[in-house]
Amino acid sequence: MKAFDLHQSLLLVTAWCAAAWLAWQGPRTPQEDGATLAHLASQEGGKKANYRYRRIVSASTVADRILLEIAEPERIVAFTAQSARGPEGHRFRGSAQVESLERIESIVALKPDLVIVSNVAEPARVARLRESGLTLLDLGPTTGWPALLRAVDRLGRHLELPQRASLLRRRLEQSAVEIAADIEPRKRKRAIYLVSYGAQLYGGTKETSFGDVVRFAGLVDAAASTYRGWPQYRVEELLKLDAELLVSHRAMAQTVCATPGMAQFGPCRSRSWVEIDEALLGDPGIGMLDAAQSLRREVYGLPRPAPSF
Repeated sequence: MKAFDLHQSLLLVTAWCAAAWLAWQGPRTPQEDGATLAHLASQEGGKKANYRYRRIVSASTVADRILLEIAEPERIVAFTAQSARGPEGHRFRGSAQVESLERIESIVALKPDLVIVSNVAEPARVARLRESGLTLLDLGPTTGWPALLRAVDRLGRHLELPQRASLLRRRLEQSAVEIAADIEPRKRKRAIYLVSYGAQLYGGTKETSFGDVVRFAGLVDAAASTYRGWPQYRVEELLKLDAELLVSHRAMAQTVCATPGMAQFGPCRSRSWVEIDEALLGDPGIGMLDAAQSLRREVYGLPRPAPSF
């Protein structure tokens, strides 16, 4: 082999190894990289004591993980109880918990100078928080990957941590691409996310976190070309989608396939399904990457080792 060709081959192998390693490590965060966080903190100089917001309450599960990655722990008074009970719950131990926006008195008692919310399902309660004199940062709808990146940017600006937020955003974007970077397009399976409630079949596809998880895991979303959002399906519609794989919550796939008429649905007929923990799969925040890694592992296994010479 010519020296130039050998050099090119070594570069390709090195790049492949780096991509595979990063894909499985997930996003590195400032908490996991103390040197980076310390470097950014030193660049910010004496600004720490002069932050506008120093008693922050998070009432948004999307904000919870972002705050862990970019903000000093002493600035966060409370996180959501939902995150504390979730797959990453150990990371929220020792902090107060917001159980519900309905418990306004308990939130006020924390004496926050900023409350972070996602004003989607509880606009009336958010309005009551405002009426109580609290300062709110509303991240808006948390519908998937673009919304998560916007939340990172907004929190970085609002908390006066733009460099850390920018670093986190770059790592998240890199990790999303690298989770299934080694899966060739022609080998990617057609999959669909489905759940069943009250004998009705529901999905999550384009413009939702479920569709993003399916895509990041190296799968082709079989519904994305026809549907968007959270469609309610009829059985005959699903039979036309030519899906190879069913993605659902734990103990849900058999319920989906027990729906009358679904015995003819390809993944039900071949029992080709993957079930992921509901709390993980339903996370519209940074947990999307954890869910995508888990799904990728179940479908394709770990990234292949690089060839050796």
